[in-house]
Amino acid sequence: MQLVDRKGRNIINFRAPFWQNLKVIVGFLMFIYLCGVMESI
Repeated sequence: MQLVDRKGRNIINFRAPFWQNLKVIVGFLMFIYLCGVMESI
């Protein structure tokens, strides 16, 4: 099972090392958090 973006690249490959997926997940959560902060100002 893997998620693929519109360019066909693997964003999250569940066979990849965990730290690679963790960087993607943390980056995505930070992006959502920053969007929420910008809206609250």
